[in-house]
Amino acid sequence: MATILDVGPLTYFTPVLIWIFIFVILYAFFKKFTIFGDEPGLHALVAAIFATLFILVKPLRELVLDIT
Repeated sequence: MATILDVGPLTYFTPVLIWIFIFVILYAFFKKFTIFGDEPGLHALVAAIFATLFILVKPLRELVLDIT
């Protein structure tokens, strides 16, 4: 029987949640410290590339899962 505390289906969405988490953290970092200048599109692009790398590379994905 499924309950509210059942987290089994949540594991299906883990890659998406990791991508969103990494994207938000990196975008905020780039926005705060203006590493790439004052271009929010470039900040979003670089954050999306790094977030995708965190999903595709298994040790990085496991690192985020261990931290969170």
